[in-house]
Amino acid sequence: MAPHDDRTAWLVKAGKRAKHARDFVTKDMVSIGTEWPGVGDLSTASDAEVFLAIEAAGRKKPADDLVQLRILSTRMTAGDIVVTPDVANGDLLFGAVDGEYEYSARPVVEDHHHSRPVSWFGRLTVDHLEPFLAKAVDWRGGTLRRLPEQTHWLRLAGEIRDGLGRPANDFPRIAKAAPAKRKTPSSTPRMAANPTMVVNPDQLCPSCGLLRAASMFPDGSEYCRDCD
Repeated sequence: MAPHDDRTAWLVKAGKRAKHARDFVTKDMVSIGTEWPGVGDLSTASDAEVFLAIEAAGRKKPADDLVQLRILSTRMTAGDIVVTPDVANGDLLFGAVDGEYEYSARPVVEDHHHSRPVSWFGRLTVDHLEPFLAKAVDWRGGTLRRLPEQTHWLRLAGEIRDGLGRPANDFPRIAKAAPAKRKTPSSTPRMAANPTMVVNPDQLCPSCGLLRAASMFPDGSEYCRDCD
């Protein structure tokens, strides 16, 4: 019988549309954002104090918010697996909790004051997941939760440690726009535009009966130069 794995796999989202996924990796952490000024250091506050602070901030489900904060501050343990969607790149980031809960009066990113150090070890394209695993990370109920199908997630994390997927810091590079090509002059010279030509109508000479150019008629004469 295989030894029991005491680790837990957690889903931790990186803000709306995973906008803090890069921050999580570059700063070796996961964090939770709280726009609730009364919620301070969770390691020194009771559940009742945290609950009342969240409720005072006008949150609709303060009990759910409290549970997620307590998962981060007390339930997570060193070695637990963290799975974070990197939505913009279609990947999942995999890491391991690497230390205790930390509170920072100065946000570690945006409004995130509560964090855990994480050692990130890989990323995997969501398309490579089994459908039931992909559905598990598409959870819309909050920021942090214990993933279902723990055995599958822990085994997958082991495979990623062994080389499956790509390094966690392998963020696709944003291609720079190619500089606009300068127009080169055509090898065939363009024809110069003809100046506007004033064309005078031909005039009939009553003497010779010929239709002559107007220039053939002296000023004011109805007869051409040959007949004048």
